[in-house]
Amino acid sequence: MKFLIALLIAVPVFADDDPIGRYLYPPELIMSPDDPNALADALEMLASDRAKTKQIGKAARDLSVSKYTWRRAVTDTFAEIEKLQRRTSGVKAAL
Repeated sequence: MKFLIALLIAVPVFADDDPIGRYLYPPELIMSPDDPNALADALEMLASDRAKTKQIGKAARDLSVSKYTWRRAVTDTFAEIEKLQRRTSGVKAAL
């Protein structure tokens, strides 16, 4: 939940380069968790390039308001329920 708050208030956020990070974040916000130099470079960039920091923060906010809404959560949840119902009805018919 903390990452959603950070995204919403336009705080630059970087994510681990793992399946969840790649699903949740755009590529420019992904970095390897095993690369301390990448983290140092990202922090140095944030400290020295105010325009880039604002750009990343804006991208984070745009992502949060377009992708992480209650309406979308409900829509996606019902879509998954419908998929499961179709799959389950196919299994019942086969029995």
